[in-house]
Amino acid sequence: EGLFESIQSWWPAGQVDYHWHILPDLAITRAALVEPSGTDARPGIAPVPAEFLHVTLLHSAPVTEIADTEIADITERVRERCSAVAPFELTLDRPSVGSVTIEASADQAGTERLWEITASESQAVLKDRSQ
Repeated sequence: EGLFESIQSWWPAGQVDYHWHILPDLAITRAALVEPSGTDARPGIAPVPAEFLHVTLLHSAPVTEIADTEIADITERVRERCSAVAPFELTLDRPSVGSVTIEASADQAGTERLWEITASESQAVLKDRSQ
């Protein structure tokens, strides 16, 4: 069984969705998460290069349901609002080893404001299409 075969049923076959991610600094990620995790020694879990580690902030709509102009509008609106958000330290909970991944939840205080921005701006742009 391949790495993603056990989670394929979570989404319809062939569906590609937009996501908002927080991408941590690569040097910090390598030192804090990749090197000490020992994922290469765990059967069934493929090691993930530091550049692919991320915190999923928002799982959005399928790519086929949003026009390029809407993505550009959402991105600009999110960029503008996020420019006013002060930098913050992101704290991860103790990792949990799953069947296909090692997951760690992020603290709500650090991510809640960014989630609100991405969700509300996405909703505002996509709601405009019906008017």
